[in-house]
Amino acid sequence: MHKRFQTTWLLVSHFRGHTRRIRWFWIPVFVMGLCLVTIPMYWAIKSYYLTHERQDILTELDKLESHKLRMGNQLRTLIVREENARIITGLKEIHPDVRKVGVGGTLSSLKSAVDLKPLHVRTLQLSVEISTLQRETDLSITSLKDIEQRGREIKTYWRGVPSTVPVTGIMTSRFGLRKDPFTHLYRMHNGIDIAAAPGAPVKATADGIIIQTGLDVRYGRFVDIDHQNGMTTRFGHLSAILVNTDMKVSRGDIIGRVGMTGRANGYHLHYEIRINNRRVNPEQYLEPESVVATDHPR
Repeated sequence: MHKRFQTTWLLVSHFRGHTRRIRWFWIPVFVMGLCLVTIPMYWAIKSYYLTHERQDILTELDKLESHKLRMGNQLRTLIVREENARIITGLKEIHPDVRKVGVGGTLSSLKSAVDLKPLHVRTLQLSVEISTLQRETDLSITSLKDIEQRGREIKTYWRGVPSTVPVTGIMTSRFGLRKDPFTHLYRMHNGIDIAAAPGAPVKATADGIIIQTGLDVRYGRFVDIDHQNGMTTRFGHLSAILVNTDMKVSRGDIIGRVGMTGRANGYHLHYEIRINNRRVNPEQYLEPESVVATDHPR
């Protein structure tokens, strides 16, 4: 007769010296009981964590959506101002379709491609909308840089347009046909004459570069300024020249003194404006507050 082997586990307590026997089949029972207790606890804790994590994510999404709405409203306001600025500066309007370039696929195509959970759909939707706002913002920033550059060009242009009176005095002769004071014959007068005190300061009427100074039989001592926009000005009959060739000057800088050099019968400044070497009437470029008094209509 074969003997039946049995496995016995001994638990020995060193504290009190007791020994207990536990049969082997109680071990699986103990393990199963431990699993029955710990597994539900694990899933309960995990579910609690996931629930709170989801709630935190939803809270953050709500904040992002609120921020997106504020950004969208601010961007709409910025675009309106930007479009008005483009009109003012003469830049071409940006077509609405251009602002939508590169937005990407629609959300419906994403949903048809893969089965997404509502939270994922909301996240992707928010991502698409924020990307659209970012692209529109980048386009507006580029547009604003163009407007700024155009504004600088316009400012530079107008700084180079002669628009102030070169000397304080009385206009004694205007642009056009007049009787020559020496020959008494009618001939073209290509500028305006402004009578002023001897040595009165003569000022540049716009920004530019001195391209010529000299002494001429007709103009006497003169100064020519190139305003870098096709316009030049000439100042004649000066008693003194206070600038040199190639010197940069700004509107209001003193370039000489009133005199009676050249073909002149009194102290005055002869002032001309030329556009692409064609003489034009300087009065049409004078600002209203800068118009000098005249002693007679012609």
